[in-house]
Amino acid sequence: MKKLICAAVAAALVIPGAAMASHPQGNGPGGQVNQNNPDGFKNRGQCQSALSAEINRQRKNPEERVPFRQDQKASDFQRDMLDRFECRSEDDGPYRVYLR
Repeated sequence: MKKLICAAVAAALVIPGAAMASHPQGNGPGGQVNQNNPDGFKNRGQCQSALSAEINRQRKNPEERVPFRQDQKASDFQRDMLDRFECRSEDDGPYRVYLR
């Protein structure tokens, strides 16, 4: 029972860190784009171009990815990131990267 509790506590500590790392405010591709462009983008195309460039940069160099994605195949990484993030404008403001 004690081992089960320890495993549950360890998982609870790891999951939020992993989720934050891929979140648009964390260190994953979406976070890097938002951090590098704090004022956002004038249009969706500029945002999508920056996001695609960052995903490609991390796809080519696994050491640049968040730790739990470093062992992922490049094609799987790229597909997952393109499925996970999108560029959109909220309240007619600038375009930023958000989770889908």
